Amino acid sequence: MSKIYGLLAAEAAINKTQEDVDLIKSANIRFIEAPTGRSKQIADGEFHQSIFKAAASPALTDAVLFLEKRVSLSAPEHPWGGANVHEDLEARAASDHSRLVELIEKGDANTASNVAERDVLLDLEVIHRARIAAEIRPVKAD
Repeated sequence: MSKIYGLLAAEAAINKTQEDVDLIKSANIRFIEAPTGRSKQIADGEFHQSIFKAAASPALTDAVLFLEKRVSLSAPEHPWGGANVHEDLEARAASDHSRLVELIEKGDANTASNVAERDVLLDLEVIHRARIAAEIRPVKAD
């Protein structure tokens, strides 16, 4: 899935219009200004959607949205996990997002792809941690 995000970011860097750049920038500002937790997660989704729009690649967008639904359904908790991990992930995502804004605006497709791949791995990292935690929890007898 991270490779598809990378491709979408690269396509956004190549195909973006000034309107797309403005939309990505405003989505990033909403992400940064959103309160922690669910509001921040919604703003994160909107940020990524703005990149998908700029990429102008419906097939890649459909593929990543399909995969996201499958990952979300198999996750033991929200991909960003419980409240105890929000602050760290939100800070890391904010850094990645701000870098993506710069790279897409400059048209640096290769670096934008690399940053986008790293950014999406945040979700997978939390899912992995949650699954490990779920496997080591003792089962309570009735």
